[in-house]
Amino acid sequence: MKLSIALLAVGAAVGSSAAQTPSPTPFPLMDGAGTHGIQGSDPADSLYRVAHDLLARGEYGRSAQLFRQIGEKYPKSRYQEELPYNEAFARYRIGTTRELETASRLLEPRAKKLLGVVTASSSPSDDRRFGRTRDGDVVGLYIRVNQALAQRGNSDAANIVKGIVAQPNANACDGDDGDFKREAMGALSQMDPSQAMPIIKRVLDKRDECNVSLRKSAVFLLGRVGDAEATQILASTAKGDPSPSVRADAMGWLPKLMGDAGVAQLEEVLRTEQDERVQRAAVRTLASSSNARARAAIRALVDRKDVSLNLRLDAIRSISSDRATNDDAGYLRGLYSRVDDDQLKAAIIGAVTRVGGHDSDEWILGIAKNPNESSSVRGAAIGVVMRSGTVADWIALYDAAQSLDVRSRLVTALENRKEAEAADKLVDIAKMSTVPSLRREALSALMRRKDPRVPQVLDEIMNGRKP
Repeated sequence: MKLSIALLAVGAAVGSSAAQTPSPTPFPLMDGAGTHGIQGSDPADSLYRVAHDLLARGEYGRSAQLFRQIGEKYPKSRYQEELPYNEAFARYRIGTTRELETASRLLEPRAKKLLGVVTASSSPSDDRRFGRTRDGDVVGLYIRVNQALAQRGNSDAANIVKGIVAQPNANACDGDDGDFKREAMGALSQMDPSQAMPIIKRVLDKRDECNVSLRKSAVFLLGRVGDAEATQILASTAKGDPSPSVRADAMGWLPKLMGDAGVAQLEEVLRTEQDERVQRAAVRTLASSSNARARAAIRALVDRKDVSLNLRLDAIRSISSDRATNDDAGYLRGLYSRVDDDQLKAAIIGAVTRVGGHDSDEWILGIAKNPNESSSVRGAAIGVVMRSGTVADWIALYDAAQSLDVRSRLVTALENRKEAEAADKLVDIAKMSTVPSLRREALSALMRRKDPRVPQVLDEIMNGRKP
């Protein structure tokens, strides 16, 4: 079982400004062979379990005392390496300044050593001794504890957090190192944004693939700061970072922070960018914006014939009920007559469906009934009617359908409608259809509905009164 300590929202929320900061967790219990491959029982086993149970129940003070007592009573226990962390975790949960200071002292010997070895230069013996997941957990809690102390005015703790961020030998490609670097950068940004800004700039200057995750965290922090300097850096990153995912994250902030100017920059991306991943990110950002110019930019992109079909499809599909208006629905219905690609037409039908409204429903029903439409486009419209149409819509579609498959699907659908009109139509089909299979299906549907008219229908059929 591996220990998983939570990262600060900055590290975990790459690409998500609404991410929450999860809580760290204590080391797991070790059963049998143990999580570290240690064989045999340990005299501290039972007390260690009790301490963990207390911790799980929120008895932080009693748990911290018991973890300390285990260390004093069983100095040769296999738990010795985990005890300081667990005790520190319990004291961190108590949260008073005195307990936080004690937690920091408990973590400091191992954390400071790990800050020197949790990098790409770590030797195999270090990894086997500590385990990579545990290294990151210890450093992560050490940062959290000192961040909490720094927020209470402890200058030594503030210097510890700043020192971790500024380590020159950090390698973000290393899992643990990247984690604690993101956490420390986020902690410093919360404590003192002005001091964090130069570090964030240096992070964004490291444009190798190894630092993509760290740069994404830096982008999130800049968006959260949102001042003029941060906005300028975000605009530059959106335009020039070599990573499409970093550029996408930066673009996501532009309409929020820059308004029309941010939308204009995204429009420029759509005009000049060759990487379709970046173009799609621009479309997603424009579609999620409430800015009127952003909506106009989406329409302009849909109308362009010099961009890829996939990008036009993305633009159409981005029009959703959350932000679309009746005017958007009218635009889409008008657009339908100007395109000649079936995929675009089907996407327009889907977008109009999401916007909804009586006029849109009637328009979709008209496409479903139109025998001159292609089978794929008409199928898309029929699917919409089948999912959301009224009984009257279904009956009208049945009468207009020229496909046995469509009519058969509608018979099955009518069986499951409770309205009297649905049963009336099934009776009509059973008595009047010129397709024997449809008559059988309609009669079976009436029987399953336990319709009282079944004997009368059967009598009319048996006595030869057919159309």
